[in-house]
Amino acid sequence: MTVRPVSTARPLTPTTMGASPEVLVHAGPPVDVTLECRGEKDVDSHYSLLRFTVASAQEPRHGDLVLNGTGRLRGTVSLTPGPHVLAFTAHGPWTILTRPIERERPGGLLGRVGLTRTAFSGRGEKTVELVNPRPGRPSILEYDVKDEDGYSSYSAVIVTQDGEELPYFSAATNGRRGRHVVFTAGRDRVRLRLREAGRWKLRLLPVEEAPPLALPLRGRGSAVLRHDGPSGFLRTHILTDNKLLYVKSVDTHAGTTVTCTSSASVGEPQRTATGPLHVAEQGSCLVLVETDEDADWRLEALPPEAVPVYGGGAGGRLTKADPADAVFEGPGCVLVRHTGPEADLRFTRTNDLLLGRIFVVMLLDEHLKPVRRIGEGAGVHRVPPGLLQIRTIGSWRVEPER
Repeated sequence: MTVRPVSTARPLTPTTMGASPEVLVHAGPPVDVTLECRGEKDVDSHYSLLRFTVASAQEPRHGDLVLNGTGRLRGTVSLTPGPHVLAFTAHGPWTILTRPIERERPGGLLGRVGLTRTAFSGRGEKTVELVNPRPGRPSILEYDVKDEDGYSSYSAVIVTQDGEELPYFSAATNGRRGRHVVFTAGRDRVRLRLREAGRWKLRLLPVEEAPPLALPLRGRGSAVLRHDGPSGFLRTHILTDNKLLYVKSVDTHAGTTVTCTSSASVGEPQRTATGPLHVAEQGSCLVLVETDEDADWRLEALPPEAVPVYGGGAGGRLTKADPADAVFEGPGCVLVRHTGPEADLRFTRTNDLLLGRIFVVMLLDEHLKPVRRIGEGAGVHRVPPGLLQIRTIGSWRVEPER
């Protein structure tokens, strides 16, 4: 073992190549660094890149893991002005390409928030560690994933520190291309695992690139929108045949997600849905639209007076019914204001859709936040007065239990 000063490390050049662990130095202006690691044949190759920002030649600060993966992988990360020491561990040949970052005009996005863009691409099942380029702030994850077999089968999961896999997005729900939210609740890194994937690309974008939620709004595919303002009611429409649509509000500070609406244009069509747009105390949220990449959708504001009323015998309804029967019929995912006393109510599905078997009744507070799960599944549930959200796809009805 030989100990050498940092000054003897290889400098980072426009094209730096190697085939073993290496220590590199970057002392110049900000650059985009692209790492191409080809791996070794018949070996489960692993690579990692640690960045040390040098406070002085003798006292490097704690290193940050900026790239990490296995097998054949290509990743890009941006470096702020040096000096930096890069400790690179790899098995097999590798290449590092650097490209100067053009400075933004004063007031431009990069100059204003000091954004570090990160991009990855690869093929097949991989686990990628995404590092937050702006610690403490959320980001947008832009994805483009081809299925391994061409049958809309890929999925992406988040791997926790305990090894548990949490569903994130998939071909069936989110399509092959689109956007999602990442780094909520102040997270500084996320381990993302892609399953049954062919070729794929991932790119981190600043949350400021999300367009504002300016209602009415029409769009296509999975998207992330910004909402600055109070809570409110939404009406959503899926405009393309044989598609699913989920709309959710994301509290990026707490890392929680509230389902606004779900709808489908398959089987018995329920293209329109209504639901709550919950905004936390900070006065803003992100709106996540999940659907196929070629599905068209429309979002509208729902006036409070348009929320239907059910009085448990007072005659409120969505469709014509005999008031004496106190039957309330609903088409899919809707908001209902229950004005009657607390009572046992029977909920019945009136369709045979497989998706319609997911049936949840939630009680919302004055901020449109779900605060209590009244019941799950068809049957008799004890329902208090208040604003209810019924989450299902397909038709249903509610009536007093006799």
